[in-house]
Order: sequence, then structure tokens, then C-alpha cells
Amino acid sequence: MAELPEWSVFDANAAPVLPEHADRPGRLVVVVATTKAQEDSWAINATVDIAKSWSEAGRRVVLADTVLGAPTLHECLQTDNTEGVTDTVLFGSSVRHVAKQTDLGGFFFITAGTAAADPAAVLASERWARLSRGFVEAGVTLVTYIGSKSDGKSVLLDMATDVVLLVRSTEDAWSALDGTPAPIRAVMGPAATTSSDMPPLDDMAGALDPLEAVEEEEVDDDFAEPVHPAPEATIIGASRAGGAPAAHGSRRSALLVLILLSLGIVGAASLGWVQIPGISPERTSPPVEQGLTPAPRSTLPTVTTTTLAYSVAIGSFQDPDVAATRAAAISGMPGIVLSVVPVMIDGTVFYRLLAGPAVDSASAEELADRIAAETGADRTGWLVRETRLAFLLEQTADIGSATARIDELRGLDVPAYLLAVDFSDGGTAYRVYAGAYADEREASYLLTHLETQGLDNATLSPRRGRLP
Repeated sequence: MAELPEWSVFDANAAPVLPEHADRPGRLVVVVATTKAQEDSWAINATVDIAKSWSEAGRRVVLADTVLGAPTLHECLQTDNTEGVTDTVLFGSSVRHVAKQTDLGGFFFITAGTAAADPAAVLASERWARLSRGFVEAGVTLVTYIGSKSDGKSVLLDMATDVVLLVRSTEDAWSALDGTPAPIRAVMGPAATTSSDMPPLDDMAGALDPLEAVEEEEVDDDFAEPVHPAPEATIIGASRAGGAPAAHGSRRSALLVLILLSLGIVGAASLGWVQIPGISPERTSPPVEQGLTPAPRSTLPTVTTTTLAYSVAIGSFQDPDVAATRAAAISGMPGIVLSVVPVMIDGTVFYRLLAGPAVDSASAEELADRIAAETGADRTGWLVRETRLAFLLEQTADIGSATARIDELRGLDVPAYLLAVDFSDGGTAYRVYAGAYADEREASYLLTHLETQGLDNATLSPRRGRLP
């Protein structure tokens, strides 16, 4: 069992030290956050600060949200939970596609992605293990964030090269680590905010004796790193009995505080931890390493078209020809895409006839009313379904090429259709999608069919676009 470091207050400007990080940059660091540490989004913010600090130190860092059941890390980075870990493992999405560079220190971020029915199985898969090894072998520091009660935590800890625990000082640290053999580099948490934890000011005099502090502190030369000034909350903890009279003790403690603060500030400035003109060394930007280094995000156009999350299920048939005949009877209506979507339920394949797409359920209801009014059909048995996911098969700037590709795919019994997507730079592309599903379980049958047809690069992703 690994040795547990002493708990300390987290400092966003002093990331946990990974021994020989410069010589061995390829690491799999698992950041485990306890339930209390996750309160008020403290743990996710601390995790982002850790990744940012290592990135700014010149490491190539990829941060992955592995809380697949209830992801929140994307909120801290003010982004959507789009394709991510689950999509890479289950649906073959490429790492270069799902890893997005952040504006914070240049590190990359992979969201949790599509909701997984069994998060532990995703993290225990051979594909995730292979991807993790690939990062490490490429010299990338892969930081995975997981909750202490999240599914799959034990799997990640078994793979880890280093572990960081985010825990409040009052919690049991060991219970969150499942006895991992991986080296635990830091046990950190937020500073206490209640005055009841503070000893009387006069009792601080002994704890602030600089000679006593030097005598008690030992540093292992093999792992020596620049040591940041210890947070005040940890200094306060040690007090000794038998102080001087109150007035004298107060003056002495105040004087010592001023002296230590002055020395600390000057020392920090000389080491470059804070910037003071005339004292601080001139900062230089860390060298840019080769690898995952795309253009800055500000130069890349982003998709502005919304997600089309709903469809109208007009019917469900065991015979695909019946579904196609029903679709032909109502085809040709403007503003509607009809698609036949296969899904396996209890071992039987059904072919759903879906009309859409729609942004929300209210829009889908309006669409159903319009189809019924124009065709004279009875919509009593029609259902509004959430269908936010579809397989992205191709994206091209030429609508003619996209249309031709759809014809080819239909020859392979792939129910493909076309949507246009707009970008922030004013450009437009055309996406070829297949299927429309609520989750990856519904999509599993079509995925198998796509792979059988040699379409191994099909990506289950949020269905974004508009009618061309």
C-alpha cells in the first residue's frame, strides 16, 4: 500500500510535484475527489488549476473527465459535454477529434461524452487502456478526474502512475483510495473558513519560531523541488504550552509575522513565484513541444447550428420494406426529413419511421400536427422521441458530394440523410448522418451494421445542423 502524504491546503499556484516530471513527462495521474471536496465545484476547479499549472511549466497535458455517470468538469471550462471518453471507447471517435485545446494554459480537454450505461465497463475496456498507454508512451501527462464514489475509480487507480487526492481535512483519506499501490503525490483540500479552528493568537508565537521550523523540516534530496511558503493554516496547527504574558506575546507574534511575510515575499519574488519590479527574474515562455499543438482556439471556426434533439416516431415496423413504403406515402413535405431507423429490442429488430428533426419537444409536437393535417393521418399513436444522437458518417463543403454519398450508403442499407451546419466564420458544411437515438444502447444495432459494411469511422455524436 502506498504511503499517504500529510494533508495540506491546496495552492493553485503550487501544483503537486511529480518526481522527475521533466525527464519522465509521460504519466497517468488520477485525481480523486471526495464527496465533500466536490461541494461548491471546489474539486473540479482545483483539478483544472493542476492541469493548467503543469501545462504552463512546459508539460504536454491532457485532462479527461472520467466521471462518466455525472460529468461536471466541462462546466468549469465553460464548454459543452460533447463527444468524449465514452465516444472514443465505444464508438471509435478519434482522440484528435474529441481532445479540444483550452484557453487555460494550452492543455487539452476530453469531456466525459455520451452517457454510458456502464461507466466502469468503459474505463475497464482494453481500448481505454490502450489509449491511456498511448498518451504515456508519447510523453503526455494524462490527468483523469474521478469522484471517490464514481463507477470505475478502482480501474483508474490500478492503471495510475501517480495519484492526487482532493479531500477536506475532516474526511478519511484512505477510504477514497481503495488501497492503490500507485504513489500518492499529494493529499490536499480547501482551507478552513471557520474561526473556531483557529487557536488563540498568543499561542501562535511558538509555532512562528523560524529556527524551530528549520530544525523540524527534512527534505529528501532525490525529490527536492522549490518549496513554496507553507499556507498559514498549516502553520497555525502546531502550538506549545506555556507562552509569555499576553501583551508581550502579541507584540512578538505580530513582529514575527511581519518579518516572515517580508522575507517570504522577497524570496518568492527572487524565485519568480510573484512579480516585483527590480527583484523578480524576467519570465520566459516555456518552449512549445511538438505533438498535440493545433492553432489557437480563437482562429478555429466553431459550429453555431443548434442540436436537433427530437423526432416524431410515426410508427415502428418489423419489416423494413413496410417502413419504407409508409415513408414514401408522406415524403415530399417541405421542411421534413424522414428516416427509417433500426433498433433492437429484446432480440427483435424494429424499424422506426422518424420525422424531423426538431430542436425541442414542443417543436416536435407542432411538426406532428402539421404532418397529420397535411396528410389526413391519425396521429394518435405517434410519439415524440428524444433523438439527440446520430452517426456522423461524412462532412464536406460540397452538397453534391454529400448527396452522392447518401445514395452510396443507401445501397449498403444505411439510412443516411443530410443536414447543413453553419460555422462562426460564415462557412457552411454538409453532414451525412445515419440513425437518430436517445443513447448508445439504442444505437448499438446500427453500429454493428455500419462496421459490417466497413464504415469503421462512424461517430455517434450530438445531431447538429439544419435542413439544407
